[in-house]
Amino acid sequence: MDLSKLSESERRKYSNDLLKKYINNNNPHCCMFQDCKNLSIKSHAVSKQYYLKRIAEDNQIGLFKAKQVESGRDLFWDKIGINVASVFKGFCKLHDDLFNEIDKKGITSQRSLLLQCYRTVCSWLYSIELTSALFGEDQDNKDETRRILTAKMGLKTDYCEQSKQLKKRNDVFLLYIIKKKFEAALKNIKDESLQKYTSFDGIEIMCCKAPDVIPVVLNSMVSLEIGNVFHIVLPNENTTDLIFINSTNGQLRFVEAWFARTQNMLNIIGLIESWMIANELWFIRPSVFEKLPEDRRSIIKADIRYATCERKLWEPYDVSIFDDLRNKYLNKYATILDDDRINYENAKFGTPPRKVEYIREQRLQSKMRKACQENEYRRT
Repeated sequence: MDLSKLSESERRKYSNDLLKKYINNNNPHCCMFQDCKNLSIKSHAVSKQYYLKRIAEDNQIGLFKAKQVESGRDLFWDKIGINVASVFKGFCKLHDDLFNEIDKKGITSQRSLLLQCYRTVCSWLYSIELTSALFGEDQDNKDETRRILTAKMGLKTDYCEQSKQLKKRNDVFLLYIIKKKFEAALKNIKDESLQKYTSFDGIEIMCCKAPDVIPVVLNSMVSLEIGNVFHIVLPNENTTDLIFINSTNGQLRFVEAWFARTQNMLNIIGLIESWMIANELWFIRPSVFEKLPEDRRSIIKADIRYATCERKLWEPYDVSIFDDLRNKYLNKYATILDDDRINYENAKFGTPPRKVEYIREQRLQSKMRKACQENEYRRT
């Protein structure tokens, strides 16, 4: 398809139609468990009964939704029912039952930990596969447009040059490899006690149990040049599980940073907030976010939008999301915290200055264009 023949409004409609196709995908999908050929059902990446219910109010949870607007995509605060939250076409009924122990008891053993990590990886593989199938079509059309324009100019350039394509990052392939590594590990795992640190075949898993309920469910992935990392937050009845998956094959080390950021509850709250601000892929108890001052909610929304071009991985966040929890532990630790730490935490209740929006938007668009150039969206 030659996009150069389309007007600006027609190009916008074309992009919007692709997005709708992505959101409304109803195509059959095979079970993702190893080589199963059965059709998948609608699975939850995070247990509805054990985790999502804990943060729900009237069976609804809060989230930011990305929606298409005239100027592009923007985020909007919304609430959805727990029946549809974190749903993807992951597994057939037989293999979805593998996660029953998590749905009933949460993460209590090494096997249930690996199963949750595996379910997270599969949910992301499903999402990226779908994205690649749709954006690959867009990529093909843009290449066709370039070829036509180049031919009109009398130039001879091969846009299908294999060496160029080989240099591009293929997220589907990378996630498929991670999925296979987890399937191999699950074959050999015994139902032993939960380990705080696990490693196998270039993958590290770190987990800890925070001694309080942090009312957010997070199941996110961050794509780095040398691999992917995954952040998982799961609230229990009286505690919260934090899980971190490092699949960079040892090229990035996180053990010391993990230990420092999980030493106490203030550190843990700060770590979770830094994970949340990296993207909008989390669910929160609605009243927790809605009771924040409006100006602070606006800052949080904008910071999520521009996080990819402004924030480093695990960079501390300077705005409080969990006010009640932060105040609780500021009071609890009052006798052992120095003045600098108290002032640092209290400053997060304010509204820090940010760069002018059009500058932030320019940087974001530049980052997105670079990602399109460096990523391969065609399915392999």
